[in-house]
Amino acid sequence: MNPSSIRILSFLFLLTVFSPKLTSAQCADYGDHLRWISETDQGGVDGISIVGDVAYVTGGFDDLVTLNVINPAEPTILGSVDLFSGRPTGVAVINGQAYLSDNIRGLHAVDISNPYNPVIVGILDTPGYGNDVAVIGNIACVADRDSGLQIVDVSNPASPAIIGNVPTPGRAHAVAMEGNYAFVADLSSGVLVVDITNPGSPSIIGTVAVPGTPEDIAVAGDVAVVANGGAGLQILDVSNPVIPFVQGSLDTPGYAFGVAIDGDQVTVVDNEGLIVANISDPGNPELVGDSGMRAIASAVEIYQGHAYLGTGIAGLQVYDLVPPQSLWPLNSVAVPGVLLDVATVGNIAYVADYDLGLYAIDTTTAESASILSSLATPGQCRGVFTSNNHVYIADGASGLQIVDATDPTNMSIVGTLNTTDAQAVVVDNNYAYVADYNVGLRVINVADASYPVLVGTGSYASEVVDVAIYGSYALVASEQRAVAVFDVDPPSAPSVVKSLNTPGEVRAIAVSGSWAYIADKEAGLVIADISDPVNAAIVASIELPGDISDVVVVGDFAYVALREAGIYLVDIADPLAPQLIGQAHTPGDAEALTIEAQHVFVAGYQDGLNILSVDCSTPVSAVPEHQTLTAMSLHVLQNPAEHRTVIQLKLPAPEQIQVAVYDVAGRRVRTIHDGVMQTGEHLLPWDARDNYGRSVAAGVYFCHASTPSGATSKKIVIVR
Repeated sequence: MNPSSIRILSFLFLLTVFSPKLTSAQCADYGDHLRWISETDQGGVDGISIVGDVAYVTGGFDDLVTLNVINPAEPTILGSVDLFSGRPTGVAVINGQAYLSDNIRGLHAVDISNPYNPVIVGILDTPGYGNDVAVIGNIACVADRDSGLQIVDVSNPASPAIIGNVPTPGRAHAVAMEGNYAFVADLSSGVLVVDITNPGSPSIIGTVAVPGTPEDIAVAGDVAVVANGGAGLQILDVSNPVIPFVQGSLDTPGYAFGVAIDGDQVTVVDNEGLIVANISDPGNPELVGDSGMRAIASAVEIYQGHAYLGTGIAGLQVYDLVPPQSLWPLNSVAVPGVLLDVATVGNIAYVADYDLGLYAIDTTTAESASILSSLATPGQCRGVFTSNNHVYIADGASGLQIVDATDPTNMSIVGTLNTTDAQAVVVDNNYAYVADYNVGLRVINVADASYPVLVGTGSYASEVVDVAIYGSYALVASEQRAVAVFDVDPPSAPSVVKSLNTPGEVRAIAVSGSWAYIADKEAGLVIADISDPVNAAIVASIELPGDISDVVVVGDFAYVALREAGIYLVDIADPLAPQLIGQAHTPGDAEALTIEAQHVFVAGYQDGLNILSVDCSTPVSAVPEHQTLTAMSLHVLQNPAEHRTVIQLKLPAPEQIQVAVYDVAGRRVRTIHDGVMQTGEHLLPWDARDNYGRSVAAGVYFCHASTPSGATSKKIVIVR
């Protein structure tokens, strides 16, 4: 080997990249908290009972559905039966029979000895409207609304018969049974205790008034728990059925509809989702978990460490209750107005406030973060991006605003360029790429921040809401169920080379490596292979609950914001098989998020800036593209490659840089870039050709990046 080859190869070495994990004091285990794991889509669910790994669910498209829940993450429908009239509201299961309260026909008895083929065997038309049912032995109690409580002999399921009745002061809405007593939630008079020792002659022996409207009741031993509408959860001592009394209460975020109890653990469902409380001290119940899911749920059942929720739209939802605690924010910073986006640089978070403009927040200490300053913008502040001491704002009808944030306590607008309706912005290599709602893509030269110049427009479908960069391509997200891939080389003539149809409205898009991560309203997180942008294709997706609004990728994980359900963590180590890891709770809606080192920053729409710990699996060195880097890094994203690869380069500061490919003899094969690059991530495609346009031979090559402050190299293998 000649001396020049030795000199060239001396710097062509493999870098060992060590990505330390955060300590437990700095991070959280998202998978070790209350978390959603699955849902079915059979329509609204009003009643749930689970026996022997089979869930019996009323409501929805069929009146009774049986599901196998041996794997709660994948409930599967076994069978169903249609009642043809009325709508079942409650269900109780015993001895191979399911008893359904029906708001028109009263009570149905269904043979479920074969859950694949449930069969109606008996019907009882009660005097009122069957609203709930409970069964012990051969006795069923039906909450029959205005007709009170009906006591029914079900010893012969084919011929159920009323043997007793108790008129109630108001409307009998729900019922639970314990021993020789029935406990009735009466909408106007509270909780009634009915002695059914003699089923033919039942009598009310105890009454307790409760605040609010008792919607549901559950009993375990000497404790009754009541979902009390606007008054939340009430805990009753029923050790003496003649003199029941309220021991404690817990306010819930919304209107409480359903309740279940398992030992010291109580689950409540309301129009704000699932609430978990510990009642080991009944006089002082403790809120330990909140699903954050803003879905109206009317029924809940606890079974083997999981909560099964009946919702009005999403069908049956399943949550893992082991453990039941939620992952709560470290801090919530009150910011007036409507927050739509957030970006961070170091210890400063910049928040886009639709009504009031830009806020700078000092996050040096997460627990005591506070507003530093604010800056009114002329339009509607929708999106923010940070680069080189500037904040770039997508300002709605006022287009692009460029803010000098050298001193975050004294920000000022230094550049403006009007567009039709700017929704989002990213900056790469002196160009700002703006998602313009009614036009498509705007490309703006921002080399001089005080004098931005529109250099190109790429027309596309309306309702464009986000944009991300992949090398010389821009990916544009549209709420018209599409992602457009624009070739932006040259920037003056952006053109669509591929349009991906998505299952639902696209809310946001992020790029990491050769993958695009798409926030899809209908399908959850959708993943596309963009290694060859002209032939980009959707390859995987993972369903998530709620209305997805944003996604950020860090290392092997995607942090996903759901407007009604907080932050969800998805393992994307294998993008073809994404796996849900866990979730974190945010108050209110999670509109947008970003990550800075140890923290997740969430723009909470009308609920301020929420700051959470990152998951402990997140590497410290993995930093999103718009954030501060501490050293130059170089990666080859497709390796080995056949006809094309992409070189990923991250710079901590603007710098003159040369990127070139060499063969094993040290000869320069191709110059990829030679000039100034800005701070952040850059994706540089190489088409496996030399400087003369000829395809290179199969073999080993080296990509070398050099700046005045340092150099680094990576091996590339070309296969033919």
